[in-house]
Amino acid sequence: SVTGGDNYASFLEKIKKSKGEKGFFISLDINEFKLVNSICGIEKGNETLKEVWSVIASHLKEEEYAAHINADHYVLFLKSESRTALIQRIDEISKDIIKISSKINIIIYIMIILLF
Repeated sequence: SVTGGDNYASFLEKIKKSKGEKGFFISLDINEFKLVNSICGIEKGNETLKEVWSVIASHLKEEEYAAHINADHYVLFLKSESRTALIQRIDEISKDIIKISSKINIIIYIMIILLF
């Protein structure tokens, strides 16, 4: 994987082994990521993917999983006591991803889909 993190197959295997633990699936995409590769080059694109992965991984707790699926798509499995707490966590992840924009000199916008 470009990110150094789990791929989708590994993510699914971990979900299967979790024995039906309750949690939430989140899909995260970087909006218009193809522009990063087109304008800034593949190297900057890969750097962006690695930085986004680093943020995601730093927010994972025990028995939570995430993977870089392909291109600019990530999937997360997070546990939370309530939807409100989950939305707060997602907001923190989003803010931290946006913060890396200044580090890599690219403005990052993300779209998150939360499956309840």
